[in-house]
Amino acid sequence: MISITAEQLGLLAPNAQVFYSNAFLNGADVLAKYGINDTPLRLAHFMAQVLHESGALRITEESLTYTTVARLRKIFPKRFPTDESATPYIGNAEKLANFVYGNRKDLGNYQEGDGYRFLGRGLIQITGRDAYTRFGKILGADFINDPKLAFSEQWCLPLACEEWTEKGCNKPADADDILTITKKINGGLNGLEERQALLVRTKQVWMPGAELTA
Repeated sequence: MISITAEQLGLLAPNAQVFYSNAFLNGADVLAKYGINDTPLRLAHFMAQVLHESGALRITEESLTYTTVARLRKIFPKRFPTDESATPYIGNAEKLANFVYGNRKDLGNYQEGDGYRFLGRGLIQITGRDAYTRFGKILGADFINDPKLAFSEQWCLPLACEEWTEKGCNKPADADDILTITKKINGGLNGLEERQALLVRTKQVWMPGAELTA
């Protein structure tokens, strides 16, 4: 079982939120429950993905406040085929979330306001009523009535570990397969270049002297 030290976190996430840092500094047993810190390679892959998704342990929830039409259309091209269709959502995160995530069967969002209420939160950006409900039942946390528990010190790490495990990421981590892990976590390959760079850094921390390719 590998523990994470304050020095290691300082190297990887110098501006981390205190509650995120505390969760990792006291989280060796949590990681061990899921086998994530059984080997340096697994831990390096897990941390690379978490660091990307959480903005180096700074982001608590998905930001949907876009200031330009061009950026909004790039992120949601199918939702906004024209500048005119995107313009009403500029600078309005709640309206945007309820449009792009609301009434989504794949996310379990069916009540008015679910899109914004259950937007991405936490270390691996849990998203949608179904996920908040499912992981809440598994962990015994009321994510439905208090969605912000997803990034709390108590629940952020167990939640990320559950999602990592549900998606079956330990096996590709053992194979040093960042492409497969990224697809499982992201649903595609968004941010792959940064994830690869972060993996090189996490390997330097937990696998000094190892080959540092990603």
